[in-house]
Amino acid sequence: MRKLFVLFGLCVTFCACSSFKNNSASGDSTLKNQNNDPENIYLEEVRGEKALTWVNAQNARSLPLFEKDLKFNEIQAKALKIMDDPQKLIHVSFSDDWAYNFWKDAKSVRGIWRRMPLTDYLQGKNSWETLIDIDALAKAEGKNWVYGGSSIFKNRALVFLSDGGKDSKETREFDLNSKIFIKNGFELADSKSSISWINENEVFLGLADSKDEVTPSGYPKKVRLWKRGQNAQSSPIIYSGEDKDIWIYGYATRNEENGPEHYKLISRGIDFYNSELFVLSASGKLQKLNVPTDSEKEFDQDDLYLTLKSDWNYQGAKYKVGSLLKLKMSEILNDSAKIEVIFESTPTQFLMSTLIDNHRIFLILSENVLSLAVEAVKDGIKWNFKKWALPGFSEISFSAYSRKHQILTFTSQSFLQPQTIHKIDLATNNLKELAHAPSYFNSSDYEVHQHFAKSFDGTQIPYFQVNKKGLKLNGKNPTIVNAYGGFEVSRTPAYTPVGELAWLKDGGVWILANIRGGGEYGPTWHTQAIKENRQKVFNDLFAVSEDLIQRKVTSPSHLGAVGGSNGGLLMGVALTQRPDLYNAICIQVPLLDMMRYHKLLAGASWIGEYGDPEIESERNYILKYSPYQNLFSGKKYPEVFIMTSTADDRVHPGHARRMGAKLESLGYPFYYYENTEGGHGGSANNAQSAKWIALQYTYFWQKLK
Repeated sequence: MRKLFVLFGLCVTFCACSSFKNNSASGDSTLKNQNNDPENIYLEEVRGEKALTWVNAQNARSLPLFEKDLKFNEIQAKALKIMDDPQKLIHVSFSDDWAYNFWKDAKSVRGIWRRMPLTDYLQGKNSWETLIDIDALAKAEGKNWVYGGSSIFKNRALVFLSDGGKDSKETREFDLNSKIFIKNGFELADSKSSISWINENEVFLGLADSKDEVTPSGYPKKVRLWKRGQNAQSSPIIYSGEDKDIWIYGYATRNEENGPEHYKLISRGIDFYNSELFVLSASGKLQKLNVPTDSEKEFDQDDLYLTLKSDWNYQGAKYKVGSLLKLKMSEILNDSAKIEVIFESTPTQFLMSTLIDNHRIFLILSENVLSLAVEAVKDGIKWNFKKWALPGFSEISFSAYSRKHQILTFTSQSFLQPQTIHKIDLATNNLKELAHAPSYFNSSDYEVHQHFAKSFDGTQIPYFQVNKKGLKLNGKNPTIVNAYGGFEVSRTPAYTPVGELAWLKDGGVWILANIRGGGEYGPTWHTQAIKENRQKVFNDLFAVSEDLIQRKVTSPSHLGAVGGSNGGLLMGVALTQRPDLYNAICIQVPLLDMMRYHKLLAGASWIGEYGDPEIESERNYILKYSPYQNLFSGKKYPEVFIMTSTADDRVHPGHARRMGAKLESLGYPFYYYENTEGGHGGSANNAQSAKWIALQYTYFWQKLK
């Protein structure tokens, strides 16, 4: 059930919930007196007057240094033009007879949520009808609304609206026929509450509107059954988790699209990677499924599919990590399941994602960080894999699916090839290209190579290198390394025309490092680098950087690095552990004070990744790398650029602010930019995104050319 959707940061697992607002802006009740605060804890007061005075002063000092640069204006203008391009690829989701899309451009800055008949979409028509104009709604209500997604059931939708791009969202029910919000429908005030359809008159509800309702991570710890017309706060509680849990939420499975609920399920998040799953019977009884808590779970009618994140011993048999298993729900409920092994990992090939419905099983595999799309087909007792002829040397992902219309779409892209949507007609098994994005540059001017660097323990770490053809290996090429290294998030090839215009076209080299902590080589690529083994992540980045220098692609004076969120932590460690390797480091929406991360916003939910600073043995290994605690005087640090968002209610902006303040107190020069909107993504609209990108690349050009 866990699916991580990442732009450049840590992610929560459910789309309909967001940030619980603690009474203290930092989520920590031990804020020090601002007049006696050597650690600058006052900067954790997100909207505090003194904190914002510091932020505004830093913005006023740093921004002109970039904005006066001709590079900045060129990149910003061209980036915005690409983002607002009316010919850009249209991504859709399917529901019943409709294709849905959210669209932003120069005219619709905040965007419009729209739909057209699915048959029209497949024929390439342009018959969109607007459902919600977010710009008009924001103007009418005097709000800074950012569209936060929707959940559709039949002719109703739960629509989520974020104030300024935060994770925290307001929920409203919308009538898709009349195109109006339903008065006194399923409505929730701005919070991190979770909500999911059971049927048109019932939803599962997890409230996050008071301290009694939430876990230490700020997510709901109770599941309620909310019926239409009832008061949400008085709706009956079905399940209540423990105070130490991460989250509790409920959802329903269905045997047909928009059909009646089949299984009602309650998920209890023990930590970020482990959850117990309970089946709710018609009588209200809960029965726990005896399956691995760290497995991903997917339902298809009466079948349960498990993707194993660790080895599993069941009924005397051992099933290997990375395997995809099929079980009968009736049997596993009786603890007597006969298990079919559909897929097992190999040393180079791993299961990345699945789409299973109506007894068809589609898999996206990773082979040395490149994607392969297959269908698992049973022949007697053996499972075979039919390869779909999608582009090689690319990243492939599921795009949209309609059981009713028997349509499945994939999206493919590479560093040099734009996104393309491919359609499979499941009735005929016919595959064809449906649509493709514009090509913004001449791909024949560039080349992509995959290299491997040997990390400190001998592990081979893959990385992609993108550059203009004819690159001279003279150690003088401006080079940026981008990495993430956490939460089993795989970094794969992506077409980024903004990166081409801002960096590659003028001779810059782009590096994407597939370091441990991600999922590029299966679950163990991640688990071998968590908690006490976190240093492996950092050493992998250093190994890639040293390999670039050894190969004479670049040298420390021309080498930079960038990462956001967990990748921002990585950049903070690069700054404090290996400042000799880099002349520029861009730290975005970061975690930096790892002694306090668990006290701020959703931080407690990531203890499964980093460890618990309240436990001495774990605090000791965290303290060894925590950037804030390892920033000292008398060092030669690169002039770092820290970027964050006031509205980020996932990773607290206090991390970035306090790191900047400490650099300032130690006398180190640094740059700082804090967008007042944007949430964890850093930007709330295309104009803000273009500015963010222009600042980033202008900084690198100033430091690395």
